[in-house]
Formats: sequence, structure tokens, C-alpha cells
Amino acid sequence: MSLDLSQSLASLGAGQAMLVAPTLGEGYTGKTAGSIAFLLFLLANGLEARLARRPALTAGLEALVAQAPPAACADPAMAAALSAMRDTPADDPQRFDRLMGALAALHAWADAADPPLAARCLDWLVLWADSEHLEIPALPA
Repeated sequence: MSLDLSQSLASLGAGQAMLVAPTLGEGYTGKTAGSIAFLLFLLANGLEARLARRPALTAGLEALVAQAPPAACADPAMAAALSAMRDTPADDPQRFDRLMGALAALHAWADAADPPLAARCLDWLVLWADSEHLEIPALPA
């Protein structure tokens, strides 16, 4: 039997909350163990939702980077980021990180040369940041 990442995080949180935190008591270490358990539950609860949102965000980011003007693509930082992104297969977990690197380079270029493009980069970043929120889960009794 194997657990997926959400189940593993939830199991770790349950173990931390039921075995570790009570043993350490009400002092600093016990409360810290309780906080760690809560954070594990928080991550376990939000992971599936975050992963479900990732494909649409990735597609939007790919479209934004694909619209980079030739002058932006000629910038050395942008060229290096685009090269790293293109060398990463679509199913590679690092692809999103490489796309974010390309966005960072594009945004830096656009801040100096193309304010409307910089605004579109910022709009995408706001959308992404909003999608990264984690819901507070109901803690087990």
C-alpha cells in the first residue's frame, strides 16, 4: 500500500498531533509540535486543490511567455530563461519553475521597456498568488 502526498502529509500531521505534541506538554516544544501538526494538516488539505489549478495556470503562463516580443527574447537573461524552459519537457515537474524564471526575466525586461506587458506580467502574478492560498482545514477532534 502506498500513500499519495496528501495522505502522507495528513498522516504525519495526525501522528504529530496525537503522539508527539501531547508527549511534549504545554511548554514551548509541545506548542511548537502542535503548530507543526497544524501546518501539515494545512498542506495536506490544500495540496490537491493547488495541483488541480496548476494546469490552467501553466497554460496561461506559457501563453504570456510565448507573446514575448523579439526585443525581449534578445535580452540575455530572457534568452537563457527561454532556452532552459524549452529544454524542459512538458511533463517535467521543473517546467513550471522554468516558466516562472522566464516570466521573471520577461517582467524585468518589460518594466524597463514595455509597461503594458509589465502590467500583464503583474496581472498573471496576482492570479497565481491568489491561486496559491491554502484553506484552513477542520482539525480532527
